Amino acid sequence: MNPGWMLPDAAFRWIESTIETGEGILEFGSGDGSQRLVEHYEMTSVEHDIGWVGRTTSTYIHAPIVFNQTSNRYGQEGWYDFTALQDLPEAVSLIIVDGPPGEIGRMGLLEHLHVLPEWKFMLVDDTDRSEEMELSAKLCEHFGCSFTRIETEQFKANGDKRMFDILENR
Repeated sequence: MNPGWMLPDAAFRWIESTIETGEGILEFGSGDGSQRLVEHYEMTSVEHDIGWVGRTTSTYIHAPIVFNQTSNRYGQEGWYDFTALQDLPEAVSLIIVDGPPGEIGRMGLLEHLHVLPEWKFMLVDDTDRSEEMELSAKLCEHFGCSFTRIETEQFKANGDKRMFDILENR
């Protein structure tokens, strides 16, 4: 497994200690860590890269990136094809925001909050990057939720911190 294509161990530990086995998880962006999750949870994976679709027994939704779909106010060029997201589950315990990749950007999610299922927790990965940190803050503002930022040194060189945020919906 390529550690660069999965959540850090601290995120898996948080998920496994908080989300009950068999509950639903929606992930934006699948990767090598999806296998670990699908062994315990009812997974739905939104993925733009057809090469990742079907790597696990998750329910995959192939949603190519549509460029210039999102508002310029977030400085994004594209996000998942909204029309492909019509079959998301109605409710999940956790939404994981770990895609699309950083070079595409994740702020497009803010334009499509109306398609999200009901959720209790949301995990925004890579909040050591300013854009993801801003995304997490905007999501908390929109949903009126609280968040916890967790730091880990896993996957980072030179002592840099990798961070992810846990948002709790009230």
